[in-house]
Amino acid sequence: MVLLINQIVKHKITAILSVIAIALAIGGYVAIKKHQEKKQAEAALMQELDHVMGIVGTYKNSDITLVLSIDNTAQITYKKGGWSERTSKGYWREKFDGGLIEIEFSKSLEDIYIGNEKRYYCSTLYLVGNTLWESMSAIKSQDYRACEHLSKE
Repeated sequence: MVLLINQIVKHKITAILSVIAIALAIGGYVAIKKHQEKKQAEAALMQELDHVMGIVGTYKNSDITLVLSIDNTAQITYKKGGWSERTSKGYWREKFDGGLIEIEFSKSLEDIYIGNEKRYYCSTLYLVGNTLWESMSAIKSQDYRACEHLSKE
């Protein structure tokens, strides 16, 4: 009888230890997966932040100063007819993956020179790299008379 009781207790202890080992293994697996997911999310966030930080900043040449801020606001200051300065504010967004930035201004830019020609009323500009374009059609046709090269500071 004592022998039977000893075997039952021995098997119970083995069963309990087996259940504990399985529970610890499952818990460890879940913890490792969550840690890996957190690291991947942090890496993706840092990559996106680096991408945005590559866009924001001040772009300028002798006539135009364009400031793109991290909160997606934009400000352009340009010389009107080479004499007085005008400033307009708006918002920017990445139009497509690949570096095309669309900048929409709250009011039309008056008398701004983009490239060789004067634009009388323009409310949207496009930035590709360090080049400011007056329209998508100018970008597509590569009309370099309708763009301004800016340097990023």
